[in-house]
Amino acid sequence: MTAPILDVMSDAGQAIKARLDELGIRQTQFASRVGKSSSWTSAQFLPNAESTLLHLASKEPNTFQRILDILGWDLEDLEKETGVQLPSYVLKSYDPDDTEEIPFWGNVSAGNGKSHSAQLGVIRWERDAVKRYRRYGLYCLEVDGTSMLAEDIPYSIPPKAKVLVARNLEPQPGDVVVIWLSERGRDGDGLGVIKLWNPGSNHAVLRSWNRQVLPIVIGGDEPFELQGTVVDVRYSPRDLKKL
Repeated sequence: MTAPILDVMSDAGQAIKARLDELGIRQTQFASRVGKSSSWTSAQFLPNAESTLLHLASKEPNTFQRILDILGWDLEDLEKETGVQLPSYVLKSYDPDDTEEIPFWGNVSAGNGKSHSAQLGVIRWERDAVKRYRRYGLYCLEVDGTSMLAEDIPYSIPPKAKVLVARNLEPQPGDVVVIWLSERGRDGDGLGVIKLWNPGSNHAVLRSWNRQVLPIVIGGDEPFELQGTVVDVRYSPRDLKKL
């Protein structure tokens, strides 16, 4: 008879499972947001949490950071809650002060709200992403709505997520973009949306990851303005719990 998963799970794995339970995040949902198969959490990660975390911190730092973001932990929290001791070279590479200020423009609609055309303040963002895309002109928006949220798609974008937008980066088909539709909105005063970019020969289709949301079709004569390509996403697991 096969032992229950908790009997073979490491102490670190049990701590992470408890955290997921606390946040109301299912194991399959966690795996999807990390970018792994649906069985990865229960079959690989939780039983071998310490060795997997150490491997990811060294070899896949973006995945490791994604796990921290989902759990809502920093490095100190991770060590305290799981007992995993990260090597000094890993700790140095995750300097919490390694950020830069970028303009913050308010909300962009994913079913609600608007994108703003004027700076409202500043926000700090991880320097690696800022350095990679700085030449395209960067700003940040907060997502309002659920049209880009889909549990079965890795890296989907939940409400209240912050998105880093490269203003002058030419989007490719399938990229997530921020786009201004000047003749739409409740009063016809314009609507800014975050959608998947699918251009055609004389029209464009703006799709959502949430399959319950109908696409937006832009005809050949309809004015619009591409306001940038989304290049990074940040969100709080506490906001996911409220959905």
